Amino acid sequence: MTVTENDIITNAAAIASLVNAADDVTIADLDAVTSLASDNLLHCSVSGVDKNITRDNALKIEGTEVLSTGEAGGTKFLREDGDGTCSWQTPAGGGGGYTEPDPYFSSGNFDYPSANAAPREVINSATITNVTLYGQAFDDTTDESIENSFKIPSDISTTGADTVTFKVVGIAETAAASDVEFRFSHSASGSSDSADVAFTNEDSGAKAVDTTQDDNTYFEWTETITNLTAAGWEAGSMVKFRLTRYITGGNDDLTDDFYVRSLEISIPRD
Repeated sequence: MTVTENDIITNAAAIASLVNAADDVTIADLDAVTSLASDNLLHCSVSGVDKNITRDNALKIEGTEVLSTGEAGGTKFLREDGDGTCSWQTPAGGGGGYTEPDPYFSSGNFDYPSANAAPREVINSATITNVTLYGQAFDDTTDESIENSFKIPSDISTTGADTVTFKVVGIAETAAASDVEFRFSHSASGSSDSADVAFTNEDSGAKAVDTTQDDNTYFEWTETITNLTAAGWEAGSMVKFRLTRYITGGNDDLTDDFYVRSLEISIPRD
C-alpha cells in the first residue's frame, strides 16, 4: 500500500485503516510534511497493532524543527553515537571558537613603580646550576612592587558566585617553614571612563613557602566577581594592577628575598 496524500497522514480514520492494512505502508511523498511533530505519521498504533512505515524519498527538515530537549544552549554539534542514536555534544575547547586567554605575566614582563620596585634578578645562581632562572626579587623588609595592565576578556562571567583567582609561582631565596603575603591592587576603567581610578586591594593572607631549597612555591587567592564588578571589572575594561610583597600586612615572616617567576589572573567565563 502506498500513501501519496498528506491528508491521509493527518486523518485519524485513515491512519486506523493503514494500521489494519494487510501490507506494510510506504509513504511516497513527504514534501508536504513540514514538522517532525507529526505524531500521527511517526507513531501509528491502534489497539496494540504496529505497522512498519517507510518512505521512498528524503525527508526535508529545517534546523528549527530539530529538538534539543534538556540542552541549555551554546554551540554544539549532533553526533552519531554508534548505537543507533544521536546526541548533542560540545566541541573540544568549549564551543569551537576562539577563547581569549587569561592574563599571564612571567618575570621580565612587568613595569615598575617609581619607588620600591622588585627588580628582575637571577634566582639562586649558587644552587640552581643546570638552568638560569629569573624572577622578580621581593625584599623581606620593604613593600616592593611590580606593575602591568591587561584587558578583561569579552566573555567574562558576571555570575555572583564566580571568583577570579590570582596565581603566583615563586622560589624563596632561603627555603624555610615560613609564610609570605602578597597584595594584588587593581584599578579598572572602561571605554570613555577616566583612567585615574584609585587602587582596590586584594590580600592573599599568609601563604606557606616550600621548605625544600630551590623548589617552586605555588599559591593562589580569590575574590568574588561581584566585588570586582563593583570595582569596575566588566567585559573590555582595562585593568592596571600592582603586585606587592605585603610585608607591612603582618603575615609575612620569610627571611630574605622571594622571587616571583609568574603571575596569572584566572577569570571565569560564560
